[in-house]
Amino acid sequence: VVIIDEASQSDVLGLVAFALAKEVVVVGDHEQVSPYAIGQRGDRIHALIDEILDGVPNKHLYDGKTSVYDLARQSFGATIRLVEHFRCVPDIIQFSNHLCYGGEIRALRESTSSRVKPALVAHRVPKGRESNGINREEALEVAALVSAICRLEEYDRCTIGVICLLGTDQALYIDSVLR
Repeated sequence: VVIIDEASQSDVLGLVAFALAKEVVVVGDHEQVSPYAIGQRGDRIHALIDEILDGVPNKHLYDGKTSVYDLARQSFGATIRLVEHFRCVPDIIQFSNHLCYGGEIRALRESTSSRVKPALVAHRVPKGRESNGINREEALEVAALVSAICRLEEYDRCTIGVICLLGTDQALYIDSVLR
């Protein structure tokens, strides 16, 4: 038995593991970010798909942007949804819980287990102008906040995540500003 964890973040190359076992357990979440095929030339990938996968049903799904989880979900159907979350404190997971899971996720980690208080701070960024999928004013403010947080002692050995609802271009721009 091969278990593929975080399969929603694995591209088509993760299918190689299927050849190693008689049975495969695919663990993932269709609400998580799928692979982006960064660095791959889409035109070349589609040419290879047309050349090599002729006659394969849904061959367009093997483009590097579809996760192993999504491929397995389409191919095999039956899923078991886990509803217990232990990694984040409740204040953090509640954003995704309400946005994506209809409030069905139960946070198991105690709020008191976080050494940083509060775990979540609401901050409103004045509306900036979006151009080509990037809101530069917002990105600069987010980068400034992350930089300030990184200077605080209580955040040593912590990780910081930025959720970009604008899309990949915004995330990449924030990353470039931070670097």
